[in-house]
Amino acid sequence: MKSVKLIFVAVFILTSFATSIAQVGYNPLSVRPILEDDIMYRKRVERRINLKEKQNLPFFAQDRLITLIILDGVAAGEITPYNEGIGADSLVPKYVMKPEDWKKNILDSNTTGSAIEPKDITILDITEDYIFDKRRSRMYIDILSVKLVVLPNAAGGGAGVLSVLAQFRYKDLHEYFKKVYARSNQTQAFWFNPKNDRRKLCYSDAFDLRLFSSRIIKISSPADEKIGEERTGEYATSLKQLYRSQEIEYELMEYEHNLWEF
Repeated sequence: MKSVKLIFVAVFILTSFATSIAQVGYNPLSVRPILEDDIMYRKRVERRINLKEKQNLPFFAQDRLITLIILDGVAAGEITPYNEGIGADSLVPKYVMKPEDWKKNILDSNTTGSAIEPKDITILDITEDYIFDKRRSRMYIDILSVKLVVLPNAAGGGAGVLSVLAQFRYKDLHEYFKKVYARSNQTQAFWFNPKNDRRKLCYSDAFDLRLFSSRIIKISSPADEKIGEERTGEYATSLKQLYRSQEIEYELMEYEHNLWEF
């Protein structure tokens, strides 16, 4: 009996060791991790998705709001909200948002005293890595996290300040959307196809296919600032910030093109 226990313990230790070794060199936030040694180029980008834009309405269809699905997931304990911030050591257990802080954020975002409604959460900020995998010789866009953001004055929210309710690991959302989509018999967590009701997609697939409109609001830099964050100088106006966002978009495309060209 003792030998059986020793064998069980040995197998458990070896399995745990193998699992930890397998994770070395990979980004734990990635849905489809790429070995660090295979990455020739990486650029971290933050994008803003306005769910009320026409192209994004399939994520925000009547009674099928992506924000509602996420809030329900938190309430059911199926997904974990994190405090804002992402980096090499972020979105790990010590950054998990406490239940009381989550409830406080939901209430503080609405000056009426009642909890914020899913329809009032109209902004998703996503953080992603542009990665060129030299082994496969192609560029990947790896979504790492998603923030729920409330606009100023939305449902009585604070004036002039964007309110971040919480940040989520996209890896968690990716799996959660698939589960909800499957167990609801494709009646929830789906991207509403405006052309064909029969051909809907799980939110996870819609994100993978980049079926959303967005603009870049930040790209990794020594200053670590969002575009026009200081509200003065070269990118002081919203229009100039939009132009800069488009410039960065073209620069990323041009870089990928040049990799293939040369």
